[in-house]
Amino acid sequence: MKKILFVILILCKVLSVNAQGLNASGNFLQDVNGKPVLSNNSVEIEGNPYFPEEWAAGSIKLKNGATVTYNALRLNTATGALEFLRNDQPFVVTNAFDEFTIFNVTFRKGFPAVDSQTNNTFYEVLYDGKVKLLCYKNAVMYEEKLYNSATKTKKFLHNTYYYILKADGTMAKAKKDKKAILAILNDKTAQIEEYLKKEKIKEWSDVANTLAYYEKA
Repeated sequence: MKKILFVILILCKVLSVNAQGLNASGNFLQDVNGKPVLSNNSVEIEGNPYFPEEWAAGSIKLKNGATVTYNALRLNTATGALEFLRNDQPFVVTNAFDEFTIFNVTFRKGFPAVDSQTNNTFYEVLYDGKVKLLCYKNAVMYEEKLYNSATKTKKFLHNTYYYILKADGTMAKAKKDKKAILAILNDKTAQIEEYLKKEKIKEWSDVANTLAYYEKA
């Protein structure tokens, strides 16, 4: 009788663990560092909202200063959630963190709210001085209907926006344009205009270099 009760207790424990580890459809294992990513595989969508498109090694910086590394990370630019891969299943990182790195690209949050973004929005940090050059990546799903077709195709539209966080704490939308940069850095117009006579703005790295000069001018 004792042996039977022992076997029943073991079976109950196994069933309990399995019930806690799977969602309603039985697809995802629960993890202490995240929650399962739920997906609807019945909906066909062209493209994906992820950065990078494939899983890549990375790390997150916790609020207490500790760093946690992952073999596979990706940012869902449609939801703003950071996801990691474990046992071939995706999870959303639930740890409290303000910064993460993928492919040596650093993302950070805590910047002033602007446009549709909040201070919880993650930005890629392209220049990190007293002033900062920030990049916001966003994916939006939309439906496309071909001419003379009743079929609708769902796709992801990718948007990229750039901002300069000024020394006074305000966010200004940036362009790869001399006039736009001069308007943002208007407290040192003469110095920046002289600098841009020699250095042209063609890439965002040129904008970053201009900010570095601005801080020294």
